[in-house]
Amino acid sequence: MIILTVLYLFSQIDRLAINMAVTPIKHDLGLADFRMGLILGPAFAICYAIAPFPLAWLADRSNRRMVLFWCILLWATAVCATALTWSFESMFVARMLTGIGEAALMPCAYVMISRLFPPDRLSFALSVFSLGTVGGIALGFGLGGWLVGIAGSGLEWPIVGQLAPWRSLFLIVGLPCFALAFLLYFVPDATDQRAPSHAGGHAEGFTSYLLKHKRAAMAILLGFGISAYNTGAILAWLPSYTLERFGWGPAVSGPILGAMVVIVATIGKLGSGVAVDMAFRRGIIDAHPRYLLAMFFCPDRFWWRLSSLTAPGCLLRSLRHGFCSGSRWAGMGRLLSS
Repeated sequence: MIILTVLYLFSQIDRLAINMAVTPIKHDLGLADFRMGLILGPAFAICYAIAPFPLAWLADRSNRRMVLFWCILLWATAVCATALTWSFESMFVARMLTGIGEAALMPCAYVMISRLFPPDRLSFALSVFSLGTVGGIALGFGLGGWLVGIAGSGLEWPIVGQLAPWRSLFLIVGLPCFALAFLLYFVPDATDQRAPSHAGGHAEGFTSYLLKHKRAAMAILLGFGISAYNTGAILAWLPSYTLERFGWGPAVSGPILGAMVVIVATIGKLGSGVAVDMAFRRGIIDAHPRYLLAMFFCPDRFWWRLSSLTAPGCLLRSLRHGFCSGSRWAGMGRLLSS
């Protein structure tokens, strides 16, 4: 569980470190906002959205740890290669490979965790796992902002020589992932031991189940997609916005944004898991959708008015967002336990 959470943390760091380096990347590679947006968004997101399907299919029919191991090596290589890119096209390809490599982590981790915990503890376990997002975003903002803002003309590296701060950032966050890949051998093997004939029947049943409940499946996919789109857009451009709007350089905005994420997201994610698991243990079998609906219908207009008036109100608004984000993981516990 701890190993999977650490891997999730580093996947978030590798994914989001680029957000703190938008301005120097645009300057060094001569990119306009539109091309930079393609690198931040579609280059990674499309591959990250499509690749889980074939990778999860392969993981269900082979050694799950080995599939994840090779995907981690791929994303680590791609992140390090981003440091050496020289054009829009080369960085676009590096981001695509990063998305493909990271795409295997979530489907594999869901299955591994669901087999380690009983249903009445699964929501909290997934909430703990989701803290990898919190740590990854915080470290991505904090480390990225410090390095880009403080490192001056660059850092000296063996073989490649001196690199600009933003290039050094990708090496710093990418190289540890090669070592982390080998930690998977300490995770209990969650490979399905069923015979091939049974595995095929299980996959066929899953397809028929989706077709039978296509409205629910589409609602889940659409909801998670919109949530991911919203969060990704905010995280991608928030550092640049704070620079233009408030004059905060990376060395200032990085630690501030990182600290805010740690506070509100940790409380929200853990609080969601504890609340849903307590209700589920008390016999409320639909505790997961009830919590999701409660967060969805929370009066947003009141929070926006409060946050526009005072700094504590802004913190409360962020805390509410943390609970809404945590509700997704609480609801995932029901899906995996059923």
